[in-house]
Amino acid sequence: MNDLKIKDVIEIPAVKPNLVVKVGEINSEQKRQTHVRDYVITDSIAKELESLVKSIADSAQSGFEGLGIWVDGSFGSGKSHFSTFLGMLLTNDQAAWEKDHFVIQGLADYRAILEKYPVFVLPVNALDVPDSLKRNIFTAVNKQLELLGHETVELSSAKQIIQTFEENAESEKAFWNLLFNRSLTVASKEEYNEAKENDPDSLALEIREHVFRGVQRAMDLYEDPENREEKSLNI
Repeated sequence: MNDLKIKDVIEIPAVKPNLVVKVGEINSEQKRQTHVRDYVITDSIAKELESLVKSIADSAQSGFEGLGIWVDGSFGSGKSHFSTFLGMLLTNDQAAWEKDHFVIQGLADYRAILEKYPVFVLPVNALDVPDSLKRNIFTAVNKQLELLGHETVELSSAKQIIQTFEENAESEKAFWNLLFNRSLTVASKEEYNEAKENDPDSLALEIREHVFRGVQRAMDLYEDPENREEKSLNI
């Protein structure tokens, strides 16, 4: 009987690599180096990395005309690993660009383009703030700006938005109905007061999206010559 064991054939690392990566979690020098070291670039991954780095660099150089990319794969297939490593290349991460792989070494000219025309990479996980994509992106922007050593930004005029809403809601009760009927997070005055106290930025986003834009759409319809016979605003 052969007593050969798996460990005698395959070298098993003493430390188990991180098999699950959440976008945005690779946010320290040690984590980045570990991710680069453990990331296996297969032939198909190398092909996609090369294509995307070239496309995004060309887009940046030409003035950011826009480039949409959809990364598709089942759970655990490596979408977050791939996106994280791609993001590191796009932000000129030294560890990523020094990884020993012929495709990365062959992208030196595109690295120079990305150095001249920097790309702001924004890691956003949809599950962080599942009820508000805009709030999720706003939070992620500030988190990334802070990580890069820049000043964070404030949501434009949150207090002004809330004040304007309340002034109009005093005479137009429909404003309350618009907010409560359309918002996923504010369905009563109790929830409104709680949001106003604890998270005014999110509340301002809800008001702007579900009330002000709703009113604007109704006004546009009202002022359309083809609809002027309708004198009531259906908001």
